[in-house]
Amino acid sequence: MSQSETPGTELVRVVPEGAGPCAGLAWWRNRGQRGMTTAEYAVGTVAAVTFVGVLIKVLLDPSVYQLILKLILWVLRQFWGD
Repeated sequence: MSQSETPGTELVRVVPEGAGPCAGLAWWRNRGQRGMTTAEYAVGTVAAVTFVGVLIKVLLDPSVYQLILKLILWVLRQFWGD
């Protein structure tokens, strides 16, 4: 009994006739692209959360807080005078 005679094992041609011998491999090359966007979003999310965590840690440091406060007060004095 051959494959074509076994129920459920019929071969289906998914490539148009005359498309060339490698045209059926296009699905194989493109199959990984769907998962790449998910992986890129995951890496981007982890990077953003890490950046925010470091930013919060730095901004809550008293010396950085004083430096930012001095900078803001200096800018305000430049516009409105002392």
